[in-house]
Amino acid sequence: MTTSSRFLAIFVTLGSLLLPLPGAHAEDIPFSKQAFSVLPSHQGHFADIVTVAGRSRTIFLWGVGAEDEDSTTQYAPQVRFRGEFSKQCDYAFDKIGRMLATRSAGLADIVMLRVYLTDARNVGDLSKCIDQRFVDLPRPTLTIANISQLAHAGMMIEIEATAAIANADSDNTFSIFRNKETLGKWNVGATEVLEVSGRDSTTYVSGLHAAQGAASQGLPVAMFPQDFVSQCAYVQKKMKTEMLALGGTNDNVVRSTTFVTGDVRQPDSAKCRAQLPKEDKVRVPGTLLNVPQLSALGETFTYDIIAMMTDPGDGRSFARKNRADETNPGVAATVTVSGPRRTLFLSGLGAPAEDGAVQFLGDFQGQCRASMRKVETLLSTQNAKLADVAKMLVFVTDSRYFADYGRCMADVFGTGIQPAQTFVNVARLPTSDMLFQVDVTAVTAQ
Repeated sequence: MTTSSRFLAIFVTLGSLLLPLPGAHAEDIPFSKQAFSVLPSHQGHFADIVTVAGRSRTIFLWGVGAEDEDSTTQYAPQVRFRGEFSKQCDYAFDKIGRMLATRSAGLADIVMLRVYLTDARNVGDLSKCIDQRFVDLPRPTLTIANISQLAHAGMMIEIEATAAIANADSDNTFSIFRNKETLGKWNVGATEVLEVSGRDSTTYVSGLHAAQGAASQGLPVAMFPQDFVSQCAYVQKKMKTEMLALGGTNDNVVRSTTFVTGDVRQPDSAKCRAQLPKEDKVRVPGTLLNVPQLSALGETFTYDIIAMMTDPGDGRSFARKNRADETNPGVAATVTVSGPRRTLFLSGLGAPAEDGAVQFLGDFQGQCRASMRKVETLLSTQNAKLADVAKMLVFVTDSRYFADYGRCMADVFGTGIQPAQTFVNVARLPTSDMLFQVDVTAVTAQ
């Protein structure tokens, strides 16, 4: 037996000891967090899969970069270390560590990192930064994308982090805690740290956008073309409708990533939100990212969210509910999971081989299928399958691949309903010649 085989066998054995007894409540299952490096080229750098199960507290942080924590100008902070990527990266992780400490957590508790860069040539320096910060610590999963612009001029990196720790409270009542203004005096009232504890149901939502079903040049067409304020207002109302349908409110949104096009900045987003009634405003850790293009022609705004609320069941049985998208019935608009369960976070996957060379050069469908085969292989190491995928965040380098992407997903998932998904056109992916990358979250019964 190889070393890696023995490693996996040990975790399979340990995992079997954590399986719940029939009829056990979700809160009776002990917390476990395990990181697995399966692909040799990733070992020692980041995990391919991190699994979380049992009674836990989930911590979401807003997107963190080198915004000067001492800035006080509303929506317009100074940026530290302009032009110095490594220092910006180190400062961002320093802030992340301090933010997690407000909830008795640390870098070792991070399960997932999404890192957005303005220049993919900094990927090597990013790896060094992560290696220095996580030396002797469990590695989280990692997804990297090169976008057009970050929320504030001079920012070179922004990091989304999600962490999970054991929930030792005797009371397992569902609750959401929001921590404001710890390191962002320039963004008064924003939620920087959000923690969810207790027995919950989690809903993964397909990207919310103001798009029509009709297509032109293989792409959907946006409502209110190039009108950010109108699109933003429409999406905010759409989100409220989704939350009401789930039996919740906008306060149940726990993570939001806003993808915008053009020169939209944080003040523009703030103006949009200011139009909303007070009860509809979202109090959630957020990230604002400028990208070259979104999935629809004329689209300027896409919202990627996760919602969590009280588990409506008895907590004894795992349940998954897919609600089909009205305009695209083959894709889930929402995927809701509840009960005793295990969540699997996968690092971003594309078509590079183990030697770093990208397979299927110039062939989008070839790269898409190769990437999804990797997803299937990695899931199989944890006794999971493609049908367990709840959410995909998909990055492509050209939105004109949208129709090819649809054909690829139809081939991969067959006649079954596809998971919730958000499709985003970024400037570049971590390895030159990559056309496709997918960030996957899967959920299985505990």
